[in-house]
Amino acid sequence: MPRATTILPCMLLALACSDPSGSDGGGPPAVAHRSTAAVPLGSSGRPRVVTIQGNDSTGRPVSRGGPTVTVQIVGTNPGTAVVTDQGNGTWTATDTPLRPGFDTLLIAMDGVPLSSSPLPSMVEVAGRGTATIDGRLDASEWATASTMPLFQLPSLSGSTLLVMNDGQYLYLGVRTPLTDLAPADGVSFRIDNTLDSVYTVGDDTFSLRGDGNLSDGWHTGANYGPDRDVVFGNGVVTIVGNEAHWEIRRPLQGGSDDLTATIGTRIGLCTIYLLGGGSSSQTTTPTECNLTVNGQRRYVVVHLLAP
Repeated sequence: MPRATTILPCMLLALACSDPSGSDGGGPPAVAHRSTAAVPLGSSGRPRVVTIQGNDSTGRPVSRGGPTVTVQIVGTNPGTAVVTDQGNGTWTATDTPLRPGFDTLLIAMDGVPLSSSPLPSMVEVAGRGTATIDGRLDASEWATASTMPLFQLPSLSGSTLLVMNDGQYLYLGVRTPLTDLAPADGVSFRIDNTLDSVYTVGDDTFSLRGDGNLSDGWHTGANYGPDRDVVFGNGVVTIVGNEAHWEIRRPLQGGSDDLTATIGTRIGLCTIYLLGGGSSSQTTTPTECNLTVNGQRRYVVVHLLAP
């Protein structure tokens, strides 16, 4: 008499059941050359979260994890992002960039680069807060500002830019190690108001000199001329210990030849140190602002977040 055979469902066995069609475990696995990544604009001092979508060999999104994803960062904020497998076919990679500038992200899946890798990521500044303009960068007043290092000129090494807004004004602070200020020394700011990497007619410029004079101007198309609408804001420079503290408050809605920006938008900001009144015929950004020989300039994107 033939022995009866009992077929137990695989779920009752201490064995893993597999389906060669890939339909049981969420479908076929993700492959690097078909997977994609969404890289956001970063903000200094805030988490930057990159989302990786796993796709199979046909380009379809998968619904399970498994492969090992790595994200290496080179550029202004070098390091390794913390990657979390969400188990649903996506991965998140998180880091916290501290310095505004330009980063490049190298993303790989099981050691194989994504076809879109490397991917660029700009880190902007986005501080929020209010300060009294008295020439002292008080830590309690500027605690919520975004900061970034400034300048490569040896005599300016250690300089720092602080940026924040309160919905009505843009606040800019600069620390420099130069304490023996000539009257014509100063800090100058140029606004790329349309964030198109080109200084255009009407873009704003303003400077605070060592003698305390705050001047205002606008881009004429060939160079910078005196302001036709004169909205100066406030600016004070003071020697504090072994540093010069430069503080400026600028209206976000200053007029036709001044900074005109609304909350939620972004502007380009080039910071220039003027030694003895020296300036530049600079007309494009950010290249000329980052790569000058004398190291007296720095470009950054400012995100005007709601206070």
